[in-house]
Parts: sequence; C-alpha cells; structure tokens
Amino acid sequence: MRVVSLTKTLILASVLLGGVAVQAQDPFEIQVYDSLTAEPGSPGLELHVNSSLRDSQSHATLEPHFGLTRLNELGGYLQTVLLPDGRYEYAGFKLRLKTAAPRLLNGQLGLAVNLEFSDVPRAFDPAGLGGELRPIVDFRKGRFYAALNPILSFELGGPRKFQPQLEPATKVAWSVSVPVSVGMEYYGAYGPLRAMEFTGPSAHRLFAALDYTARWFDVNLGVGDGFSARDRVLFKAVFGVHPPRAASSSTTGPRTDKQEPAR
Repeated sequence: MRVVSLTKTLILASVLLGGVAVQAQDPFEIQVYDSLTAEPGSPGLELHVNSSLRDSQSHATLEPHFGLTRLNELGGYLQTVLLPDGRYEYAGFKLRLKTAAPRLLNGQLGLAVNLEFSDVPRAFDPAGLGGELRPIVDFRKGRFYAALNPILSFELGGPRKFQPQLEPATKVAWSVSVPVSVGMEYYGAYGPLRAMEFTGPSAHRLFAALDYTARWFDVNLGVGDGFSARDRVLFKAVFGVHPPRAASSSTTGPRTDKQEPAR
C-alpha cells in the first residue's frame, strides 16, 4: 500500500503543480534523472535521440559525464538536429554539475540536485542563454522504482529573463527481470512563475518506457504522446556506455556506472 500511495503522490505532484500553465519543453533531452552519481574517476557517454512522427524533425544529443567525487558528477551536452529538409545542424551545448546526498531510509530514498548552464543558437531557443535547477528525489524498494524531478528552468536573455518556469518530470517503473524494467514517464511544462501563479499554455508528454541495464551499456526506450497536433506520437531513446561494475546499485534505471553515495 505504501508503494501505491507513493506512486500516486509522485504523479499527482508533477501533473498538478501549477493549475493553469511553458509553451515548449526541452526537445534535446527527454529523461528523468535518478539521484545516483558516477564513481570517482569514472567516465561515461550517453546518446539521446528522439523524433516526432508528424513534425519530421529529429534530435540527437551526445552527453559525456565524469565522476568527480562520491557525491559530484560533471557532465555536458552537445546538441544537434536533423531538419525536415535534410539539413543537419549544430544546436548548442550545455554544462551540468550533479550533487547527491547520502541515501536515506536504509538506502531506499535518494536526494540530489542538478545545476545546468546552456548556450543554444537562437534559431532553436530565442533566449540563447539559459539555466536549470533540477531537484531529484527517487525511491527504490524491491522491484519498484519512482523518481520526481520538479525542474525550474530560467532564461538569461529575452523578455522572460530570470523568470523561473516549472517543467516537472516523473517516472515510475517495475523491474520484470534483473536487466529489464518497464514503466511510465511524464514530462510537463508550465508558463513563467509570476506572483506564485503560472501563466501561458501548458505542455504535457506521457511515455511508456522500457529500460535494459547491462555491465557495459544501458538503453532507455520510450513511445509517447505529446497531446498536440505537432508531436502527437513521439519516439525517444537513450543509449549509454560506461566502464563495467561488479554489481549495479540501480535496479530499474540506466547508467550502471553510477553508485549510491556512502551512508
């Protein structure tokens, strides 16, 4: 009953945090973060790809990361886009720092925060410069996994400069075998937060997801609905490679180079 209650709480928190509510979500990275970090000195590489069936535009993002300490991970993103006319273009870069806290509840509850800076060509983001504050809460118990990312993004230029925008992301998953889990992922986007109210139209995406985790690599696949004419059907995938570990601390998610912070 506790697992069911937690699942409902996480989903409702993401969907309802902002009643009326950014016009767009990040098209280059569709992923719910977990609270784990790479081992100190351990590198890794991820490839994010996604496409909309109707929009005919595909995105590919290369994400290297490196474990600095047991609690800190440094990462970056190199973004590209394949346009409908066949042109393949550079679409900006991002830098991030992820810091985790010691796990709680006998290792079942994880807490972390991810800070991000982005520089994106104005053809893909009118603001150009931006940032993100991503709190991370996740919970693991047996075969069950849930994560909540109540993301606050902000622009460093343009008319919405320094106005926080809520973009929550949630994941629930169930491990059906040692390497495989299935679940659902939700991504929302709401307008700028002004006087504790969200303004502008909202955007929502819901994915059915499958995760496969191995010693050397991991894969996250998703098929989703954007609930709009533009991206009614969405496909996404995250492919990760990393040094192997003897045992993974993650039972349902990708990136087995990650470890739980020492308790």
